[in-house]
Amino acid sequence: MSASRASKRFGQHFLTSSPTITRIIELIAPHPDQTIIEIGPGRGALTVPLAQSGADLLAIEFDRDLIEPLQKKLSDYANIRVVQSDILEYTPPESVETITLVGNLPYNITSPVIEWVVAHRDRIHRAVFMVQQEMAQRLASEPNSKDWAPIALFTQLHFQIHNRFAVKPEAFTPPPKVTSSVIELTRHANPVKVAHPRAFECVVRAAFAHRRKQLINNLVPEIVELPEALRSLLREIGLDETVRAEQMSTEHFLDLTEHLVARTMLKDIQGQQEM
Repeated sequence: MSASRASKRFGQHFLTSSPTITRIIELIAPHPDQTIIEIGPGRGALTVPLAQSGADLLAIEFDRDLIEPLQKKLSDYANIRVVQSDILEYTPPESVETITLVGNLPYNITSPVIEWVVAHRDRIHRAVFMVQQEMAQRLASEPNSKDWAPIALFTQLHFQIHNRFAVKPEAFTPPPKVTSSVIELTRHANPVKVAHPRAFECVVRAAFAHRRKQLINNLVPEIVELPEALRSLLREIGLDETVRAEQMSTEHFLDLTEHLVARTMLKDIQGQQEM
């Protein structure tokens, strides 16, 4: 495949709109004292102006066909390194404590990348991503909405999420069939401490397993044995026993998990190593 052609296999849509590129760079506000990791630099639309800023830049590209053209385009800049790697298998260098992430994310890997960001949250200060508008709305969603889901809950637990601006399909080559959005994630200065992260994750994921079901019917018998005990607990902590996961806030899930762990009501995950 020619490096000038986008790959359907990788879900590539190259950003070509100069005004959009300028707007994204202004949002990132790169500077020489900054360490930036760009996910999927593609043809270098964002990479070149990022390199020009003097920031310490690491570009992670999965598509082997794009590596050599990128290296040639960026050969005049000593502050950038292009690495062929899958970002989901990449570990940020331990020598860098504060990282800014940038990326025009392929739609088919957006969710795994967001989960990767959450997993490496201690090192990531900020992220500016281009994503599908639908995903942007989901990440910034709130309880009692159809978009409220585990990915929003887990991300918001550690990052403040801003949906900055929409980008029309014609800003890309080839144009995608949907509108995109530029989002900004900023790590909370004082994030909530989750006492039992493994249990918390299991409770949340089980709760959303079937959105139309009530919470009790999702948790029993998957991770909780006794429905009556769970009904009693829900009433005790101020939740209706007919509540559904999408009606529960992060605080509700944290409180529920704490009580489930304290009363040893969870099965299968008790004793497992916490994340």
